[in-house]
Amino acid sequence: MEFLIGNYSKGIKKLTINDKVKLESIFFDIDNPSYLTKHDGKVFSVSEMEDGRVANTNNPSMTTTDGMHPCFLTVVNDQLITTNYTSGNISIHDIVDNSLVLFKTVDFLGGSVYKEKQYAAHPHQVVAFKKGYFVVDLGSDCIHILNKDHEVTGQFDFPLGYGPRHSVIVGNNIHTLCELNGKIVTMDFKGKIINEVNTIEEKTHEAAAATIIYKSNTNQILASVRSSNNVYVYDFTSSGLVLNRVFDTMGVSPRDITLTIDNKYLVCCNEESDNITIFDTENDYEIAYDISTTAPTCAILV
Repeated sequence: MEFLIGNYSKGIKKLTINDKVKLESIFFDIDNPSYLTKHDGKVFSVSEMEDGRVANTNNPSMTTTDGMHPCFLTVVNDQLITTNYTSGNISIHDIVDNSLVLFKTVDFLGGSVYKEKQYAAHPHQVVAFKKGYFVVDLGSDCIHILNKDHEVTGQFDFPLGYGPRHSVIVGNNIHTLCELNGKIVTMDFKGKIINEVNTIEEKTHEAAAATIIYKSNTNQILASVRSSNNVYVYDFTSSGLVLNRVFDTMGVSPRDITLTIDNKYLVCCNEESDNITIFDTENDYEIAYDISTTAPTCAILV
């Protein structure tokens, strides 16, 4: 297995697990490469700094996002879309060979009731769907709907103070993990809330929920919560999501979780304890590896 590890440090890390575990630093010129994505053989990284930048790791030069503190990026319709958390906008870059060319930015205005983290719009994730893409906005308690021409066509609203952070689409529903209260909110594609579940005992504004993913081979939702240092596994039932199990990430502040392609291993990046834990999903989520590395924030399989 080989992974690239994003982090709050200098340079992307490469983790190789064969007979031995090997961790090495690569792409040294990137500061705070906190989120990575892979597309068409290329790896893209943010530089989560006040002067936001993105990079194709095949090209040593960085490109501006015209935003502040980019925290997520993904490719939609062959364009790279980046969320700039602090400045409340997204950046769209054309991918030209190994270069990135800024095509446009889209600004969001907003804010909500919890002024410490919701004083303005804070886009945190982009999720593609058939007609365009969603932008999950923690600061404005909503999901913005954009078409393929990057025009805002509407929004889905959450109750005030929820702080939607990351979403995953399963079938005809959108499941969103809310950072501030730790709820998973299930909506249909018209924005109607169908179901809500609490990952943790309600802690308004303190849950620090992080990442939600779908495990296809067992038809389950997994969510990481930083305040409890746990991963929560949910089954789909006729009455909504039902908790199957909870397990300790063996670290502090699990910012990101991801599955290997075969769904056998779950990779957990524990930012504040400086370690990555890898769990065997086919063996009752027993820990298979515990690897020390500085402030890991995401992992992608290469």
